[in-house]
Amino acid sequence: MTRLTTLYLRKDGKPQFDPIVDYEDFLGGRPDERAVIDTCYAARLYGEKVRDALRFYLRRRNDYAHPTFKSPSADQTNAYVKDLLDVILSPPFK
Repeated sequence: MTRLTTLYLRKDGKPQFDPIVDYEDFLGGRPDERAVIDTCYAARLYGEKVRDALRFYLRRRNDYAHPTFKSPSADQTNAYVKDLLDVILSPPFK
């Protein structure tokens, strides 16, 4: 993913992130999920509709993942997983 090293630059012009070579490169939290979604979109791996859906589900996940007083019900959790799976099991991912 060379886009990751060209889209996100520091003030000195050097890349913010190292290139993604294998799956383990994602496990350190850098780049974050939003940067990956936006980079894949910029690389034309998927369109605006998929990007917007992924951003939406990331925001919903973050609403519950970070310290708040929100707590999803089992039905909300199941619906979230189902809806997200619908996105990632459809083209262009399928």
